[in-house]
Amino acid sequence: MSQHLKKIDERIREIDETVGRLNSERVALLNLRAKFWQEQVLLPGEQITAKNSKKFELLAKIQKHLLTRRDSQGKISGASTRALYTWLTETYHEQINYGTFRSYLSRFKREGRLLYDQRSEKWFVTDHQREMI
Repeated sequence: MSQHLKKIDERIREIDETVGRLNSERVALLNLRAKFWQEQVLLPGEQITAKNSKKFELLAKIQKHLLTRRDSQGKISGASTRALYTWLTETYHEQINYGTFRSYLSRFKREGRLLYDQRSEKWFVTDHQREMI
């Protein structure tokens, strides 16, 4: 019986070590993601707080999506407000009011984080974001 208990205890220790390694990797990835946000999303002097983290997470997702949207000639094509909202809610299952989403986009535009072309009624990343790809 004690042989079986030793094997069980040994397996529990192995699992604990694996969980510890995975938690360490998770923390490292979270720190890397925060660093990415600071380099890609935040303006000088800004910091991510509990209050604004959701806004910056949405901005990062939107910018990434806009950078990957291409037309038939391979140019960045932009997206309408409705297309961005639909993509965000369907891809990430975000629970955000459409009016709030539009308010965020307007704020991102005002802050120089996104560009809006009134002629095409589409949102685009800034030149700075394009240079980073």
